[in-house]
Amino acid sequence: MIRPMTPEDLDQVMEIEKRSYTSGWARATYEKSLASPSCRYLVEEEENRICGYAGIYLAPEEAELFTIACDPKYRRKGIASRLMDALLHILKDENIRAFFLEVRSSNEPAKSLYKKYGFTQTGIRKQYYRDPEEDALLMTLEL
Repeated sequence: MIRPMTPEDLDQVMEIEKRSYTSGWARATYEKSLASPSCRYLVEEEENRICGYAGIYLAPEEAELFTIACDPKYRRKGIASRLMDALLHILKDENIRAFFLEVRSSNEPAKSLYKKYGFTQTGIRKQYYRDPEEDALLMTLEL
């Protein structure tokens, strides 16, 4: 079941964050952005367990994908696709025209997911990521 993320979800979200990213966000970052009217976060929950989450930032006519991650135990089960579908529904309701994201240049599963949804590479940010240092690909989906 996909639903909005709540502060009560953060313990489980932070567990997934640690297992998914070498240098993820701090809990305080999630707490602050959850309170922002410009941010939307979703979780997929199965049997009272958070399996994945995603977050976006909304601006007039544009949105940016902040984060999307799935618990390693639940990967390759369509969770990221269901989260993307739900995010795109939000974007449609908000009359968003362009959806942006950054992705590690080596993250083939994520790039494949984004290409499936029609994102195209629109730029590169050199040495954007740390631990390990790596370029970010900028991708855009026109809606």
